[in-house]
Amino acid sequence: MKPKTESAGGVARAALGVEVVEAGPGGAGPPWDLPSNRLRRFTDNGGPVIDRVNVWLVFWGTAWTRHPPPNPSWRDLADDVGLILHSPYLSKLRQYRSSLGYADRSEEGVLGGVIAVDTTQSPADPPANFTDDDVATLIANLITSPLPTFRLPNPDSDPNLLYIVITPSDPSLGTTSNGKHFARTLPPFTARAHIAWLKWGTDPTILTAVLSHELVEAITDPEGDAIVGVAGTCGDPNSWCEIGDVCENNFVTLAPGVKVQKYWSDADSACIVPTVWPYTAPFKWITDVIALFLAIYGGDPSPFGGRSQAVREAATVRLLSSLASSLPAEESKQIEAALRPIADRVARELGSELRGHS
Repeated sequence: MKPKTESAGGVARAALGVEVVEAGPGGAGPPWDLPSNRLRRFTDNGGPVIDRVNVWLVFWGTAWTRHPPPNPSWRDLADDVGLILHSPYLSKLRQYRSSLGYADRSEEGVLGGVIAVDTTQSPADPPANFTDDDVATLIANLITSPLPTFRLPNPDSDPNLLYIVITPSDPSLGTTSNGKHFARTLPPFTARAHIAWLKWGTDPTILTAVLSHELVEAITDPEGDAIVGVAGTCGDPNSWCEIGDVCENNFVTLAPGVKVQKYWSDADSACIVPTVWPYTAPFKWITDVIALFLAIYGGDPSPFGGRSQAVREAATVRLLSSLASSLPAEESKQIEAALRPIADRVARELGSELRGHS
């Protein structure tokens, strides 16, 4: 949801003719390369983004800590958020700016910490019809809390911080929107705090889906001046539009009990939920295969024991080339191009060995 108003407004998906698809491992090149024949719906205005998100969850409301706890409990939801962050879900965000990580397991998001607010903190419960100001006040109080258990890191300490506040099931929380993200300066700190909130609403099974919507938008457009839709992307040419708004209410089950919302991918011209990690370079794929090869055989396979390094390398190149041939055409071409100079060098070395033994 856009960071500057209470709700994103209606999204005329039918008018846009959005094709809803699941993203797979294929596609044209690395995920941040936009094919020339694809229509770009989003543009980078150069504002801040969150390169590698460090999420701090705040469960706001004493209902979270009652016995028995609500279902799902705050612990259940924290586990679900950790699963989302450690899945490939965010892996296609890098297409929008090269500094964004997420395209590899080593660059996945982090769940930095979890706080379940109790009566020792103020305000312990969200007021009816709470506002962004109420949420910002809670975050500011937790940043300066005298109790380490309830203390949040301050925004100056890490530019990748994202505070996500979740309210419990409570009919008195009449705020019209199910979720929102915004940025706010919290003195005495100079960096703007990036904050998102969501409420339980009428359907607890979509809590993680609403969270995922705010997550992708807070990462790509935390302050309203980074990755935003070109005029008309969300139907109304004057409306604000972010990558989750185009795909609003398009949910996918990422894991049992964990739903996420699809987000728009210019590279795919579709609403997507990536379910596998993309290969960011041919050599990454090669490294993975070699690691598997060694794990299976515990080193050089016995038929090549005692043979020269060139012979073993030639066998490995043939193995990798054979495996690459089963991949999508674009990836196969990349790997074959990477293997070609290695194969040429090995051929020269084998030729030298044969001449030396003649």
